[in-house]
Amino acid sequence: VVDLGSNVMSLNIIKEENGELEFILSDNRESITATFKEDNSLTQEGIDRLIMLLNEFDGIMDSNNVTVRYFFATASLRKLDNCGEVFTIVKNNTGIDLQILSEKDEAQAGFDAVKFIDLSDDDGILIDIGGGSCQVVAFTDMNPVSMESMPIGSRSCYEDYVSSMFPNETEILDIQNR
Repeated sequence: VVDLGSNVMSLNIIKEENGELEFILSDNRESITATFKEDNSLTQEGIDRLIMLLNEFDGIMDSNNVTVRYFFATASLRKLDNCGEVFTIVKNNTGIDLQILSEKDEAQAGFDAVKFIDLSDDDGILIDIGGGSCQVVAFTDMNPVSMESMPIGSRSCYEDYVSSMFPNETEILDIQNR
């Protein structure tokens, strides 16, 4: 599974045997979309680096004999103005079909991951604060009853409101008001 997130771009190789999952390898890299974005579009250098990273991850999967591969992106690419162009260039240069998770699918995937690990209660609220979006899932009897996504995350708040290394008091208030 390759997850192209706003904070981290990661590869996780997981082996399934008799219904049990075993993590084989995890490789996390800083998000390319965070560094190589101008005017809400991924730059050509960013696209080139994304292609290099995807080819590297694909090679790691080859060397580990991975047969089933999922490449998906969340708000990191979903929110870009040139998202479609990036997907086409990636496909033409790597053969990889990137999938965009919708806000609802992202919320469901987050809930399923936490449910798989172990929810401590049958009823509650799960909040997944990502780099570019935040998903909120209310659940009863271990089943989602409401899923919402907000276009705000830790990285997007930093980019939108913080002018230096750390936010000042005004910037903190602006983030809280948002």
